[in-house]
Amino acid sequence: MDFQFGFALLLSVSTGVLSFPFITKSKSEVVNMRGRIGQLKNKLETMDQKLTSLESDFSWLGHNFTVLERKWYKHNGHCYYYSEDKTDWFKAENNCRQLGGYMVKFDEKTESDEISSKRPIKNTHYWIGLSDLNEGEYRWSYDQTKAIFFPWEHGWGAKGTNNNCVAFRYGLAEWVDFPCHRQYQYICEVDFC
Repeated sequence: MDFQFGFALLLSVSTGVLSFPFITKSKSEVVNMRGRIGQLKNKLETMDQKLTSLESDFSWLGHNFTVLERKWYKHNGHCYYYSEDKTDWFKAENNCRQLGGYMVKFDEKTESDEISSKRPIKNTHYWIGLSDLNEGEYRWSYDQTKAIFFPWEHGWGAKGTNNNCVAFRYGLAEWVDFPCHRQYQYICEVDFC
């Protein structure tokens, strides 16, 4: 009898047809579990990639918020960011947009004077959001409105077609027009803080 049972088991295993219910159930469970393990492995790999990406994003955000947190200045419901890095006027505008704002726009001279006085570094120029890319028409990059006042440093403001972008001059609240490719610090503005 043991011989017949052993022969039947060997025949069943070699042909792939298992006639014993406990063996059939175990084989189907193993196949099913392998499929589930494969699915879980794929999901874990996807989650690992997403977590790595999130860690990178939060690391970047944490670093930038820490850096930016120290440099914002609040005035009349607006916030102003004074950059440490130097770049050309167009890149400065792009950097401000990436921060959720725009390069600073002044509606009145007292605002210009106040924001100029709070610059953390006085011995450098800071780009502002004013240019005359269309020669002679000074417009704010934020909304393309024409400027209504011009606190130029003496002799500046009409330097010709090469000087189209405006900056604060050193520690002064006066404006100067320079070639846009020059590398200066810049001031960003957001409408809320």
